[in-house]
Amino acid sequence: MGNAKKEYDISSLHNIYVHGAKTDTKLSENAKTVFSDINIYFEYGLTEAGPRVTSQKVNNSHNESVGIPIYGVQIAIIGYNGLPSNTGAKGIIYVKTPSKYSGYVCGKEKHKSLYKDWLNTGDVGYIDDAGELYVVDRIDDVINIGAHKIYPSDVERLILENDNISACVVSKCTYNGAETIGCLYVSDNDCALSITQQLIAKLMPYEIPKRYLRVDVIPCNMRGKVNRNEVSRILSTTSNERT
Repeated sequence: MGNAKKEYDISSLHNIYVHGAKTDTKLSENAKTVFSDINIYFEYGLTEAGPRVTSQKVNNSHNESVGIPIYGVQIAIIGYNGLPSNTGAKGIIYVKTPSKYSGYVCGKEKHKSLYKDWLNTGDVGYIDDAGELYVVDRIDDVINIGAHKIYPSDVERLILENDNISACVVSKCTYNGAETIGCLYVSDNDCALSITQQLIAKLMPYEIPKRYLRVDVIPCNMRGKVNRNEVSRILSTTSNERT
């Protein structure tokens, strides 16, 4: 009985708004299949901003986007050089909102703002030609290898297109004495070769993990978020045997 499918009357449900952690492509597609007659919209926000920043609407709901700014809110993408980025270029998401917080209990913001009254969200993203925002990663999670910046979520999204993989995480690690990137993935099969072949056609060589480990579970912290420090440690110190 525990696996029995429950039936609910959702005839009065017209819209679903998804807010919080970024939803992976597989889950989004499955949700749209299950709720085929219901609109599913993705939103973006953070506590410091009051919290809502952007939301998808009927005409602003491209796949993977989180929509356009809500009324009274402005967003800007600032490059790592401190200058506004061009359309489609990745950078740090800045928000200007009348709901901006005044500071945490200690009175300090986690990420310093380059512009007065603008909130540095600490998130990396870009804006497309239609003005829709795409959230890529947390700035803390962006991996620097040599002169290159690697966005783990971009690589993870492509890896999860493999139907044999249920979960994965990409992180910086030390392998064969060199600093590189590696991948922990959950699967019943050894998928290292197929992942590499899959990524070669879609990514730059420096974006492709050089180390793969198949695990039973992705390590998370007490809040259920991926523990990237532990992932890095496992990739740097564990043998090729399944963990």
